[in-house]
Amino acid sequence: MQTENFSALTHNFLAHEALALYQSYFSAFDQVVSLLTDSDDPDALNEMLRILGEASKSSMSGLYLNEADGRVARLHAAWRDQDCHLAQNTPQPFVSLEYAKYPLLADTLAVGMVLNKSLLELPLAEQMLLAQVGVRQLLCIPLLNNGELFGFLTFLNDEDARQRESMELRLLAMLANHVAQALLKARAELNAAANLQRLRAIVGGTQDMVFELDPAGMICQVWSGHPAMPSVESLLGRPLTVALPFELASELVHRLPKILAHQAKEQFHSHLQQLSF
Repeated sequence: MQTENFSALTHNFLAHEALALYQSYFSAFDQVVSLLTDSDDPDALNEMLRILGEASKSSMSGLYLNEADGRVARLHAAWRDQDCHLAQNTPQPFVSLEYAKYPLLADTLAVGMVLNKSLLELPLAEQMLLAQVGVRQLLCIPLLNNGELFGFLTFLNDEDARQRESMELRLLAMLANHVAQALLKARAELNAAANLQRLRAIVGGTQDMVFELDPAGMICQVWSGHPAMPSVESLLGRPLTVALPFELASELVHRLPKILAHQAKEQFHSHLQQLSF
């Protein structure tokens, strides 16, 4: 009878622990989503790592992003538990991590797998890297873009006692996937804004007009740096065939399908008798 009661208590305790773990991670998920939605917050990444670090009961959490050539990952943001025993100063190999020097880490992340090891389970190269700051447990989760590694989240612990079950690893992987999507979206928006700024600067120094069409042939963006050109308001949101003179519109309608199909560019001249917008 005592054995049955002990088994029941153990089962209830484990169920309670699992529920508490789920609640902790789903709370973290909501907070991370809210943070990453606000892309203008300069401290969002550090705060995200604090939330993830505390939810996973880590001594330290970090975000690494690959450089353009994919050979080096740089520490982009980090959080450290003030009560942990890890070194406060981050050594240079941790700031700029060369994948070639740590083959187990590189190979595991490259195939989209999680690396979850204690210090003594790791090859000597990884052991020496982690020993510099007092790490006893390592967890790295890849950040992927269409299957390609562009960075990873890392969670470090200063003792071996912190063991993570498969359920917790799945929850962390789910959070990492959301982080990856948010980072890719922010990167795309940043690139788009930079391209738009460059285009405005180029057009502003010429007498040209540049406009962008949506798939239905509607003019959705207009850039013009010359006062003699038609106003943006007269073109924006109107069909190409209505907004532009017939001679010019017919040339564009004739040529655009071929240009798009072959991903090519083409230059032509159109002589207009009279501009009337």
